[in-house]
Amino acid sequence: MKKGKIGKVLLFACFAFGAMHTNESEAAQPAYTVTVSGNAVECHETSRIAQGITTGMKVSDLQVSAGYVVKVYGTDNKTLLDSGDILKTGDILSVTDQNGRNDKRYAISVKGDVSGDGNMDVMDMEGIQKSVLGVKPLKQINLVAGILDPAKKVVSVIDMEKIQKDIL
Repeated sequence: MKKGKIGKVLLFACFAFGAMHTNESEAAQPAYTVTVSGNAVECHETSRIAQGITTGMKVSDLQVSAGYVVKVYGTDNKTLLDSGDILKTGDILSVTDQNGRNDKRYAISVKGDVSGDGNMDVMDMEGIQKSVLGVKPLKQINLVAGILDPAKKVVSVIDMEKIQKDIL
């Protein structure tokens, strides 16, 4: 296949299979506020996904409102991460009251980190491509990480291109 045809095939596949959707409409919001480097983290109660984190953020960058404690566990939901560890898609954000009760856990979605390695790179582009082509569907948490335009609720070839521009 010639180089110019790859883009056309990929674009066709995007329209033929449709874009991959997420359903992030949430009615209830938690009583606490989590921030990362001063920016709000959206902790969705229904999907249990925390959004608003970008690549390169560390556990120590997370803050929570007074009266609550925040911890981060690895993707196994058991290993407590150190304050210097980089946040990755699939890590688990735990928020409890200061007595350690009422543990609410959210899967972390790092913007652009589709592969879950904490970086935005070619592996993330490949994950989006395979999902759009229907070769390997993304899990919900990875799908959310792949949506780079906050106004959209779908992952598409455009998100792949945004990652490409970011890494070049």
